[in-house]
Amino acid sequence: MKTVYYINLDDIRTKAALHDQIASSLHLPDYYGRNLDALYDLLCESPELDLIFYNTEKAERTLPAYFPALKQMCADAADVCGHRIRFYP
Repeated sequence: MKTVYYINLDDIRTKAALHDQIASSLHLPDYYGRNLDALYDLLCESPELDLIFYNTEKAERTLPAYFPALKQMCADAADVCGHRIRFYP
């Protein structure tokens, strides 16, 4: 059975805030590098996860170049590592 994590992005305006929220929501270790490569590595080291990012609309607007990269990395992690990852406005 997959563990479900809900990640609220309502107040996210910066990359640092995004990674802080992800680290907090997923209970990531202190050594988490707070970037997409580090997140990918930690996701692929984890057993199957079900990640639900919600309230994403503002974060998408304030991080127009970074947010698509996050979504692509999540799609790659889902394909390679067997996770289910969804984004909801």
